[in-house]
Amino acid sequence: MKATNKLYGELVLARHRKGDRYLSEEEYEKENDFNWIFILFILGSIVTGYYTKLFISDFEIEKWIKFTLIILSGFIGGSILSSLYKQIQILIGIIIIISLIYFFGNLLWSNI
Repeated sequence: MKATNKLYGELVLARHRKGDRYLSEEEYEKENDFNWIFILFILGSIVTGYYTKLFISDFEIEKWIKFTLIILSGFIGGSILSSLYKQIQILIGIIIIISLIYFFGNLLWSNI
């Protein structure tokens, strides 16, 4: 994405340094999005697989079927959670803002 400086009319490119590489704005956002997607996929897979294991442990089915169900449900759960990464980022931001408002409001309220 190219941006133009309004004051001088010159072309300005956003550059981000990551280790010993320089990334454009688009590359930097893509790398950060990948990190979010990967972390959410792993968390979703673990949580979904764990609850699937708890749910199907009571059934008398073969071990390979249980294993397959746990792996498939983990993959599906991780995929669903990672596809919602933008909404999760917004939700986490809202939670942080509300927590800060509560903390400082509570601090102020107790000192009045």
